[in-house]
Amino acid sequence: VADTYSSQVRKIDLPSGVVTTLGSGFSFPAGVAVTNSGSSAYVADTVNSQIKKVDISSNAVTLVGGSTAGFRDGTGTSAKFNQPIAVAVTTNVFDGDTLWVCDRNNHNIRKLVVNTKVVTTVAGSGSSGSSDGVGTGASFNEPYGIAATSDGLVLYVADTGNNCIRKVAFGLDITVTTLAGGVVSGKGDG
Repeated sequence: VADTYSSQVRKIDLPSGVVTTLGSGFSFPAGVAVTNSGSSAYVADTVNSQIKKVDISSNAVTLVGGSTAGFRDGTGTSAKFNQPIAVAVTTNVFDGDTLWVCDRNNHNIRKLVVNTKVVTTVAGSGSSGSSDGVGTGASFNEPYGIAATSDGLVLYVADTGNNCIRKVAFGLDITVTTLAGGVVSGKGDG
């Protein structure tokens, strides 16, 4: 659990309900993703504009990517995020853990390969907008939530500023499409 206003990450053991603090040193942690093995949690450390890893057995916190607020693809601390808010994790035999990050204030979706610490932009132009398209030709408006299929070939994004759900599909191109909702907020099935 991202205990955002306490600036901590917590674990709730089930079914006992025992709560323990896993790590500190965060500033407004907003998103947490746990590996399938349960050995690590990755945290969108929002105000610090960083992605951190928490080793669940030792509670050790390490920086995986990001440094100060900004925008830059790169490796480790040479990469820059601007208030990353959500993270999803997939694992494969080639890359190990791969993180998919909603980089909220940069209005895009980023990929971070944990073993190499390489950060790249996969979708979003960097300017707020609501266009479907290919890769960085698409636009988002403050994406706030993300989920990935187990193979990492499809991402689902809560594009909060656009009041919609978007799909990012990896094939010959990286295709961004709107699945539901629209730019105008409202309520209603359809």
